[in-house]
Amino acid sequence: MKSVRLLLGLLFVSLLAACATEQSGWIDAPLKDTSWKLVTIEDNRGSEGRRVVSNTTDIQMNLRANGDVDFTLGCQQGTTRWESSPGDTLDQGAIRFYGMQIAATSCEPDQVVQRFLQDFKVMRSYVLIQNHLYINTMANETTYGWRQINH
Repeated sequence: MKSVRLLLGLLFVSLLAACATEQSGWIDAPLKDTSWKLVTIEDNRGSEGRRVVSNTTDIQMNLRANGDVDFTLGCQQGTTRWESSPGDTLDQGAIRFYGMQIAATSCEPDQVVQRFLQDFKVMRSYVLIQNHLYINTMANETTYGWRQINH
């Protein structure tokens, strides 16, 4: 009986692994097909503390189930790929973004967008609390707080 349960468990894990590809993220990721607006940036090293992102800086991301992500970065638009993997619970885990392609524009990004683009490369984990998403950089130096939006 134990061997049957073990075999079924291994089969289930193998099926999940087969369904989740490296570029498309975890099969049941709670972040798939969601949209978010950046509302806070928190410097966890203590130098700046938590900062509310003003309404004049519009940073939004749309996480697609196919592994694509679209960004509004103030006056710019960006696209890339993303993936996530579960942590101990469904509302936390690892997240990774790949190199971003930014559409050519004549506008200059503001300081918030510039900081986001710098930290974007090292974002590694997330925590989901109701309609808020917190994405942390490596070593949890910076936390980006997002509010879920509906399109």
